[in-house]
Amino acid sequence: SGAAIGALVIFIVQAAMLAAYGVSVLDLPVPQNPLSILLALLLVGAMMATVSAVMSAVTRSAESAMLTTLPTMALFLLTPGVLVPYGALPATVEKAAWFTPLGPFGEVIRVGWLGVDGESGLVSSMAGPLPGIAVMIGWLALTMLMVQRWFRWEPRTQRA
Repeated sequence: SGAAIGALVIFIVQAAMLAAYGVSVLDLPVPQNPLSILLALLLVGAMMATVSAVMSAVTRSAESAMLTTLPTMALFLLTPGVLVPYGALPATVEKAAWFTPLGPFGEVIRVGWLGVDGESGLVSSMAGPLPGIAVMIGWLALTMLMVQRWFRWEPRTQRA
């Protein structure tokens, strides 16, 4: 976590800058539920850190890094809303892709920014993103278990 905290802070600051730009320059509405947006950003940032640790545990050399990370990157890029807009994939494929690690992220951000139809207030608008947040917590827990199982620090050598 110590190595990942710097990248996570930069990620959150960049997201805040993009949100401020969107509201001030692009005339986007002010986020309805910034708490769910922040929670989604923190969960995805932590999950990406644990996925990186798992990838480093199974990658034995610099030459094999491209091969071991390719399936993971392909999975992340196939998430609806990343390269392909929502609704462009068949409904069954999109429903299955929603349960991938980044699947609910876009929806939680959208619901946190625009709110749920007919809902008002911070507490009542938290119900909309809860299923997506639950999926992200599940993936974070799974990747944390994988890190505990496979990631090992290299032993330090003694200097003479």
